[in-house]
Amino acid sequence: MGTDKYLRGDILYSSFFILIGIAALVGYIIGFQKDVMFGLMIGFIPTGIGMLSIYLITKKHPGAARNMQLEKEERNIFINSKAGYTAFWISYWYVFIASVFRNVVNVSMHNFTIFTLIFMPVVYFLFVVIYHRKY
Repeated sequence: MGTDKYLRGDILYSSFFILIGIAALVGYIIGFQKDVMFGLMIGFIPTGIGMLSIYLITKKHPGAARNMQLEKEERNIFINSKAGYTAFWISYWYVFIASVFRNVVNVSMHNFTIFTLIFMPVVYFLFVVIYHRKY
């Protein structure tokens, strides 16, 4: 019964993602800041559809519903919060050090942004794995 409550919230959350993506699509079509709207559209629509499909499949299969319950367990929430906290501060210091040494290392902002967007989730998931083994 608790799983149904979580699933309803998650389905609503994924639907919200899709609506933001559709709003960005409308903005793209009417020509309002096309680059930004394209990025939002490409980010939100597939994510929302993927999340929605996962939650709808979970709703129909009891084994998948059990996995959803495990995801909401106190231990996993603790580990994810601790990993997010640690990853935030590592990413913060990475950006700080990169800003201090921006004149020494000449990298374009585009390349720096791409590397940072890859670096941050890698650090987070690395700490999720480390903390799952530790706790």
